Amino acid sequence: MDRFGLTGATSELIDVRRKQRKALAGEKSQVSRLRDRLDGLCRRVPYFGQRRANYDPALISSLEDFAQLPLMRRRDLRRSFPHDLLPNDIDLAAGIASGQLSFVATSGSTDERIQVLSSSMIDRLPFGSDDLFGISIGGRPPKTAFFTTPVCSTSACFRQDHSYRERRSKTSPDLLLRPASDPFTISADLVQAFFAEVAEFQPTILAADPIYLQGMVRAARKYDLPLPTVPIVQTGFEFRTQTSLRELRNAFHSPVLDDYGASEENRLAVECHRGCLHVRTDAIYLEIINKGGVCSPGTVGNVVITTFDTITPLVRYLIGDLASWTGRRCDCAFADWPTIEVHGRCKDLLSSQGRWISSLEIDRAVQAPEWLDFYRLTQTEPHSFNVEIVGALGAQLNLRHFVDTLTPYLDPKELHFRSVNGLELLPSLKVGTTLTKLETPEIVP
Repeated sequence: MDRFGLTGATSELIDVRRKQRKALAGEKSQVSRLRDRLDGLCRRVPYFGQRRANYDPALISSLEDFAQLPLMRRRDLRRSFPHDLLPNDIDLAAGIASGQLSFVATSGSTDERIQVLSSSMIDRLPFGSDDLFGISIGGRPPKTAFFTTPVCSTSACFRQDHSYRERRSKTSPDLLLRPASDPFTISADLVQAFFAEVAEFQPTILAADPIYLQGMVRAARKYDLPLPTVPIVQTGFEFRTQTSLRELRNAFHSPVLDDYGASEENRLAVECHRGCLHVRTDAIYLEIINKGGVCSPGTVGNVVITTFDTITPLVRYLIGDLASWTGRRCDCAFADWPTIEVHGRCKDLLSSQGRWISSLEIDRAVQAPEWLDFYRLTQTEPHSFNVEIVGALGAQLNLRHFVDTLTPYLDPKELHFRSVNGLELLPSLKVGTTLTKLETPEIVP
């Protein structure tokens, strides 16, 4: 029992949970875990069995060997799902009927919508999340209320139900709040319904698309209506701007922590109460690569993931996002999990002055001036950018400040500004902060 931290001189519960996490993860090295995963996939999943010459675990003796495996892409999932990418011993009909399995569709933000099979029996948060968030959540999956786009892929068909009871999950302590069709036109009635449902449900976590939740905050301010209190706001689903972070912190007076995931695997990285975004090494092996190979800390590259326990397995899957290793070691209870910065989608890169510029680089330049609520930069030509600005309620726009902050990245003569009341939604119903009509690289230089 000592390996679980339940005996001996350990007195701090945080230390106990740290020992328990290590015990649950096992004593195996990352290479051994990856080799075991490949062995199971080659035996049980037709896609990998048919390609055993590429995925034979005997070929893997180091992480460098693993990095030589072929990349999986969305087109591979589209061509092979469901039959070739599901374990041959799975009872699909029984799993769907019991609610333990469900089909999950991506939102369409990449213009390549796909489906995967997901298990509802896997916890969304890591073991010991009390230590992650810095507050007690009771040692069990916390009650979570979700406020996302109307087509949030986590439960696309489930969101068509309208009553509070029908939007309560039958397999987890979750509630899907009434969605907004447009975050820029939220009515007073929806603000009041939002308040009432959160107050009745009493969630520990409010998990939300940051732009949609910022739209709710803006509408509450416009109509002079109250917002509910929640212990934690957890943002995800699309890129979070610094203006969103400012508004959500001011409105809810709670920690606002990011949760990085994707429809194919929603457990990629999670932000701790120290402000570090930790890779979920309990669930995935994450690589960051560019055309030159493995990226060193601080270098932006493409995110490549391998999943350890998903029903639909992914091995060196190019997920479409950009990130960089921070190279910093956090001092929280999850210090063993490395930290990253997410730079946005690869397809949303801007091109200027001979280099590619990510959503995160633009947002860091813009910062969070009090007069600004939302913005979007769209590159229409190699030397032309449309800039749409939604000012804060009652504020005077300061476009000179905006231009000055972007000058290190973009030529001011190429910026074309427009003040708007809202931003047109993308086909996925997300908003986006940088967009381009130009072709972007699949893998960055």
